[in-house]
Amino acid sequence: PAAAESAAGNDSEVSLLGPVQIDTVEGTDILVLRGNPEDVQRVMDIIEEIEKLAEEGEPLIEVVNLKHIKSLPLSTALQRAFDESLSLKYGYDPLVVVPLLKPNSVMLIGLRKSVDKGVEIIGQLDQPGRDLTEFEVFRLEFAKAAEARQVIQDLFNAETPTGQPTLEQVAVVIADLRTNALIVRAGAEDMKAVRALIKVIDQQASDSVNELRIFKLRSALASELQTVLQSAIDDSQTPTEGGNLSHLLRMMTIDAEGRRKLESGVLAGAKVIASGSTNALIVSAPPESMPLLSALIAQLDQTPDAVAELKVFTIANGDALSLSQMLEGLFGNPQQQQRSGPGGPGQSGLTGLRVEVDERTNSIIAAGTREDLLVVEAVLLKLDADDARLRQNRVYRLNNAFAEEVALSLQDWLEGVRNVERTAPGTSSPFQQIEREVVVVPDVGSNSLIVSASPQYYQEIEDIINQLDEQAPMVMIQVLIAEIELGDTDEFGMELGLQDSVLFDRSLLENLEKTTTTATTQNAGGTNTVTQETIQSATLTPGFGFGSGATPLGNSGSDRSLATAGRVAAQGLSSFGVSRISPDAGFSGLILSASSNSVSMLLRALQETQRVEVLSRPQIMAIDNQVGRAFVGETVPFITESTINQFGNPTNSIERIEVGLNLEVTPRISPDGLVVMKVFASNDRLGNISEGVPIAIAPNGEPINSPIVDTIQAETTVSALSGQTIVLSGLLTKQDRAIHRRVPLLADVPLLGSLFRFDAVGTRRTELLIVLTPHVVRNRFEAEMLKQVESARMDWCLSDVIEMHGPVGLRSRRDPAGATEAETIFPEQVSPQELVPTPERYEPTDATPPTESLPTLPISSTQPSPPIDQLAAKESKFRLPRLFGKSEEKPVTK
Repeated sequence: PAAAESAAGNDSEVSLLGPVQIDTVEGTDILVLRGNPEDVQRVMDIIEEIEKLAEEGEPLIEVVNLKHIKSLPLSTALQRAFDESLSLKYGYDPLVVVPLLKPNSVMLIGLRKSVDKGVEIIGQLDQPGRDLTEFEVFRLEFAKAAEARQVIQDLFNAETPTGQPTLEQVAVVIADLRTNALIVRAGAEDMKAVRALIKVIDQQASDSVNELRIFKLRSALASELQTVLQSAIDDSQTPTEGGNLSHLLRMMTIDAEGRRKLESGVLAGAKVIASGSTNALIVSAPPESMPLLSALIAQLDQTPDAVAELKVFTIANGDALSLSQMLEGLFGNPQQQQRSGPGGPGQSGLTGLRVEVDERTNSIIAAGTREDLLVVEAVLLKLDADDARLRQNRVYRLNNAFAEEVALSLQDWLEGVRNVERTAPGTSSPFQQIEREVVVVPDVGSNSLIVSASPQYYQEIEDIINQLDEQAPMVMIQVLIAEIELGDTDEFGMELGLQDSVLFDRSLLENLEKTTTTATTQNAGGTNTVTQETIQSATLTPGFGFGSGATPLGNSGSDRSLATAGRVAAQGLSSFGVSRISPDAGFSGLILSASSNSVSMLLRALQETQRVEVLSRPQIMAIDNQVGRAFVGETVPFITESTINQFGNPTNSIERIEVGLNLEVTPRISPDGLVVMKVFASNDRLGNISEGVPIAIAPNGEPINSPIVDTIQAETTVSALSGQTIVLSGLLTKQDRAIHRRVPLLADVPLLGSLFRFDAVGTRRTELLIVLTPHVVRNRFEAEMLKQVESARMDWCLSDVIEMHGPVGLRSRRDPAGATEAETIFPEQVSPQELVPTPERYEPTDATPPTESLPTLPISSTQPSPPIDQLAAKESKFRLPRLFGKSEEKPVTK
């Protein structure tokens, strides 16, 4: 404090000249100060002052042993003293007092000043007091030991203020119920008081006398009247704010003698007991209170003025149990109603109404006054009306939608409405919830909906069903998959071989084919058998094919070969892997070959140009927002798993995979006429099984190959207008391959260099384009137009089609519009004036209104109609755009 006062008096000594940086050393109690020396010294002085204050504020713990008083009451009193008086009035710091039972001591925690004061107070309180030196057993003759013990304890506790601790025990009183005795330990003065008190309360006679009477009831029920009387008696004995004061009950009665006043006196100990078997009341009360209680019972035990009636209400539409619960909740508990007192003459009310339920007949039995039953009857008639359960049931036969899907949509919608109503409880009653319940059951066989709903909600359900059952438009999706493969291959090469003829003689004979001749001769010494083998043919290795570099030198052990074993033979080869068949093209081309025992020559020249064009045009008609799928191909089994059992036999698991042209599309028509389509188109081709991947071993030991599937797939989501053609996918690849094998230096010699080289150049180009065109079909006229246009692309024989399928208005490529429906006539039977000119092909437009039949437009007889083949070719002409280079227009005949 002195340092603080000096600092306040002279600010110049405390203020710092510059900043002081304070750093801490982690893990230690060290501070590092950086700054002006004077500023650092001032900061160090401040730190020393803080350390002194911290040493003075360190709490002190001290344990004080007690000799005469218990630690628990002393700790309570001492703690309260420091909390209320010392710490506030005299400036002592808080002190924590903890009682220690064993040993009998207290622990003080606080600053030194407070601890010293607490030790001083304990020394003053820990003084010898009254010892419980006397011990005596009192046997009771008339009073109960437990009640007498309670009286003695109440007497001693009355001397102690409520909530205040006592430092010494006045007396110990124990009740022995078996011997009805009191065991008392106390001081001499307290023992005298206990002895005198027991002598007073252990008496046989009592000045308080209760009279017992039995009242038989004629009209009222004993159980109900007992409750009313006992409540009146208990209310008179309720303590007031001024103390436990008993009230006097006073009743004025009028009899033949005139007005008479009755008083109850003190009703302490008065009791009323009901006897249900005899319908009587047993009353125990003081004699002066008995006249008042008798008068009360007489007044209450009278016949009511209102006559109760009994009536049975049979419920036709509702539930009797729920309606009875509603009546009880509406009119209240019958017992509570009867406590309100009987009504006067001619007074109407719902007092005493009773309701019971007969579940077997679904009836309600009501007992009460005539007025009560009239009210109940009016309520039940209103609640049991037929309109509460009136519902309409109807079967809807759907024309376009599926019954299961519509039923599922309606049920989801109804469930969503119920969830919204549950978020705000109390907005609708149970009756309204029943009215809003709608039952929807689909019938798959007849594609119908069975709907049950209340009249006020039925129209809303009907409108939703009609909207869901509207005729959905259809979409014709036409996909064109155009694949073009171009390839050019040029190969030219020559292989030469020169060797010494000695190497030819050293060729090894292989694959010998021999004939065996056996000759048998008879002579004097016996039978001689001569077997001779003659070689008919054999293969020389390398022989005349020594020009291939992969063939080793001959290593024969024949006599002819061994005869020239010491001679050195030379060989010169040029091997470029020309071979006689092109490994890429699969054929040879031009081959010039010559061979002898010393010279070998092979020349091969090949040039190939290939063009493969594949057009696939799958199309599918699908309803709006429904999946349409078209597949043309085959199902190929593929081995997915191969196991070998204990006998060595393989077991293969197969999976069938579709290989071919597949189109799957889900169209969705937007309100503005845009067609949004989720399209999946694929075109798969099965490769050669010999070029497949080995996946298993056959029983004969040969490998089982799984063929490779070449796949073209496009999966996307696009949008287009009706009749608009869009590019769905495209791919352009180009592969160039060049192989040049040569002999160094010799291959560069003009003209002769071609004899020492092999050149192979190949180019492969693939083009893929997938286009899509949707056509929205909203009525039968547009469907008829598409049928005519698409059937006209077919080269079928209409007579065979009509014979098998009937005249359904189909056309062929060479059939003009409407020819299939026309009558067949012969030219010789019709005059030239009756000839009808050939109609021109009709092409509808967007502005053309739909008609019942496709019209034909007559043309002038002088203008010749174009040939049918030209019309067909004109329809099939399309332009295939290239991604690079020029585009070409080519008629394609499918």
